[in-house]
Amino acid sequence: MLPGGDQPGQLPLTDLRIFADVFNQIRTSYVEEVDDRTLLENAIKGMLSGLDPHSAYPTRIPSRTCASTPPAKFGGVGLEVGVDSNGFCA
Repeated sequence: MLPGGDQPGQLPLTDLRIFADVFNQIRTSYVEEVDDRTLLENAIKGMLSGLDPHSAYPTRIPSRTCASTPPAKFGGVGLEVGVDSNGFCA
């Protein structure tokens, strides 16, 4: 067990609170207004980009863009692209 009773491999609650505090400070004090969804998506993108050069967070795009793009093959990636129930590429 780690200090504070947390299991190995899990973030201590205090670390998650720090993330939430930073998120809130940016929301309320950043030089330009930024919405919560943008902050969250950028946080996720940052986590993935720090892992390796191949991991990325795909943003959702309207299905008309998806439909107008010719089919592509992605060898060895295990990726599937389609349109979700909200009409976005997924």
